[in-house]
Amino acid sequence: ILYLSKIEAGKLTLQPQCVSIQDTFDKLLSLFSSESRLHNHLFKWSIADEVPTHLYIDETRLLQVMSNLLSNAFKFSPVTKPVHLDFSVVQKRGRDYTFSVRVQDEGIGVSKKNQVRLFKSFSQVEEGMKKSFRGTGLGLYISKELVQQMGGQISVESEPKVGSVFTFTFQARKMAPPTSSVRTATEQPDDLSDLAPRLLIVDDNEINRRVSGELLRKSGCHVLEAENGDAALLLAQKHPLDLILMDIQMPGKDGIETTRELRVQIADAPPVIAMTAYSMEEDRERFLAQGMDDYIAKPVQMPALLSMIRDWTTKRKRSGLRMSAQATSADAQKTSNWEMDWKQVLGLISYGGCTMVQESLQSFRQELNGLYKECQSALRAKNATALGKIAHNIKGNAAMIGLQGIADEAQRIATGARDKKWHYLSEKLPLLKKKFDSFKLNYQAICTELLNYEKDTFS
Repeated sequence: ILYLSKIEAGKLTLQPQCVSIQDTFDKLLSLFSSESRLHNHLFKWSIADEVPTHLYIDETRLLQVMSNLLSNAFKFSPVTKPVHLDFSVVQKRGRDYTFSVRVQDEGIGVSKKNQVRLFKSFSQVEEGMKKSFRGTGLGLYISKELVQQMGGQISVESEPKVGSVFTFTFQARKMAPPTSSVRTATEQPDDLSDLAPRLLIVDDNEINRRVSGELLRKSGCHVLEAENGDAALLLAQKHPLDLILMDIQMPGKDGIETTRELRVQIADAPPVIAMTAYSMEEDRERFLAQGMDDYIAKPVQMPALLSMIRDWTTKRKRSGLRMSAQATSADAQKTSNWEMDWKQVLGLISYGGCTMVQESLQSFRQELNGLYKECQSALRAKNATALGKIAHNIKGNAAMIGLQGIADEAQRIATGARDKKWHYLSEKLPLLKKKFDSFKLNYQAICTELLNYEKDTFS
């Protein structure tokens, strides 16, 4: 129900990244291979040859839709009957693709009359079926909403006692396979000594700090420890750090408040990974929205943590080299004054190339006038919900393409709208307009710097 409310409130956002389609299917197969064996189903699947090996997509949402359709196919099919899943290309324009995923079963089928109810919330096709097949009636409705967010449609062809074919389309961009760092033959996957990352663990639990610290030191990390937020801020000011592992629940300043103060006090603050017992997907999104760079649930699994540390340290060190080179560049001075998040930009370029980033910046620039007018209208009407939603979308889009100055200003407006601070908002909205105007003024210089950025970093 909470998930449904999030969708209907427009608060469910996609989080695309470069993913291997083969890896995605491996995850899907691991979920359903045992189920197919248990119920003696024959599970057949295929990926068309023209499907790229890597795509820029929200893998979690794609898996969610495919899993729901497969789960229904197995559930409503008699034993020994096959289930098919086919992944193919519908359309290709340059690096932009439209894909089709088709799930076919030979199950009980659905009549024409009941097909219209399949994609409605809290809807199941017949009362009689509810007795045999339990469910909330939300799966296909949520799948439809997710597919639409991915730029596609979902449909069904079915005949009672013959079977069903569910098909959905989605849009995604072809990506180059990410280049992995070369390791020596003697290096172990959990050995970070080649990077020697400088870490700060912030946790009020002494046992957690001691155990985590010792394991990380043995993995090649330099580790400092802080038992509360104030101690963490002091250490972060005195010592250069590559990454901070931040507990959320602490006496005094909690992890969120400490991170906010860290961003204010230190110009080039290191990335912060939230370490917390909260483990729901909405918790992760909440922590990221509140300023955390990443999230890992307790109890922490060391392989996952070490992998995360390697990824973030590599990004920071590469970004740091680039920013050092920028210090002598007049164009770079313009963009650094403009509060670009080069770490984010570097990640986007490495996955999608400079052209993708430039196109995203151009699209965002074209939307600015309309977005500001929507903010003004919502403020005049004192519609806190509408203003908060617009500001939240601006913040998310701007942060995604590295426009951190705009993202920060939009976040302040979203917070003000949530608290209905109308006088505060009337002062802050013109500041957002100034950020917009500054971006439009510096757009060409930023694009030029992006080209230099890609050339220097990836040549």
